[in-house]
Formats: sequence, structure tokens, C-alpha cells
Amino acid sequence: MIVGYVFEGDSDKATKWEQHDVYGRALQIIAAGCREHVRLAVALLQTEWPARWVADGAFDHRTLQDAHDTLAAVWRHDVCPAQPELPFRVARPDAADRMSRWLSWLSAEMESWRHSPRGIVLVMTILSNQNTLVGYQAEDELAEWLRERFHTVPWRRPRIPLPPTAARMGVPVSASGGTDEADPDDFPRGLDGCDCVRVGRPPCHCLPCITLCEQAEREGWGPLE
Repeated sequence: MIVGYVFEGDSDKATKWEQHDVYGRALQIIAAGCREHVRLAVALLQTEWPARWVADGAFDHRTLQDAHDTLAAVWRHDVCPAQPELPFRVARPDAADRMSRWLSWLSAEMESWRHSPRGIVLVMTILSNQNTLVGYQAEDELAEWLRERFHTVPWRRPRIPLPPTAARMGVPVSASGGTDEADPDDFPRGLDGCDCVRVGRPPCHCLPCITLCEQAEREGWGPLE
């Protein structure tokens, strides 16, 4: 999970870090929920599991990270009232109850996707085509679908998907989508020194920086917080 500023007024850092702490459980709810929808459809139709989709197995958490972070932001905006911001991270006594409510909401949201099967199709496509062009395209489409589904959230800025091949494999890309070094003038570097401009992205204004997190994972630095 990227702990960042996703929508206007998204200032409750404590709740974001609490969601960060249950990130793995939330990812499993998303993946298992979609797989269960497919299992029920297969049983109902008395047919074979679709050959293009994997039925089970581990997955790279980054493939569902964007979708998770969007849903987590929706819950903060629609369900969880803003908490006072503190200058340091501290465990609040009601954190466990709040995260139980977050995961329960997420489970109910996944259950409701039976009425919106496009989300199920996209998640299954992602899980079955991890770190490939098909998977990247499905990730971008899922993120846009979720933003449309929850269009009342005042998203802070338009989501700008990555070029689906070179950038995600760690090759610097230009603002035009090529594989040349980006011109720093295309995206002025912010005061926080965001690394996104190095690879041709607009500054993410996230902490930690999205590009820095991806580099850390590729090079085995360990988690950044």
C-alpha cells in the first residue's frame, strides 16, 4: 500500500497506516472474493473453469496495489470519519475495531461485484497475467473502473497510467511515452524531491514515493515506510 494523499481532504494519516498494517489481508479479500464469484458461476453453469484464468496460487501484491489503494481511499472518504492528525504515528485504542470494519466493508464490496462483473473479469485477468502487457492493461482499466464506480469521491488528480511495458520494467521513459530520459522541465520537481520525474511521470506527492517503492522492490531493499 502506498500511503499518500488520494482525494481532497484525505488527511487522516493514522487510518492510512492502520490500513497499511492489514494490507495483506485486504489483498486476499479482493483476490479470494473474485475467485469465489467465478467458482459459483462454474458450479451454477456446470461447466469447466475458464482456461484463461488461474484458479488459485500466490500473486505479486503490486498487481492489485492500485485497486486496493483506491478502495481503501473510498472507505476513508465514505465510511470512516476523519481523525485528528498527530505529528507522529501512534496506535489508537480503537484501531483493531476500525480495521475490522474496513475489512468487513471490503468483503461486502467484493460480494456486491456479482452485480458488476466487469471488476471480477479484470481482477481475474490481472491474477492470470501478472507482470505482462495484458496484466498491466487490466490493472489500468480496473483502476479507472473503480474511480468511475465511486465517482462521488473528489479524487485529487486524474490518474495517469504508466506506459505498460518499459516503465514497469524499470526503463526510464519520456513524457511522450518513449524510452529516452525524461526532460525534467516536463514535470517540475517538487520540494519533496519526488523520484517520479526521473522516469517521466508527474510527481506522485506520496510518502514514500511510488517510483522509489518500485525501485526498492526490484532491487531488494525491503519495505519502505
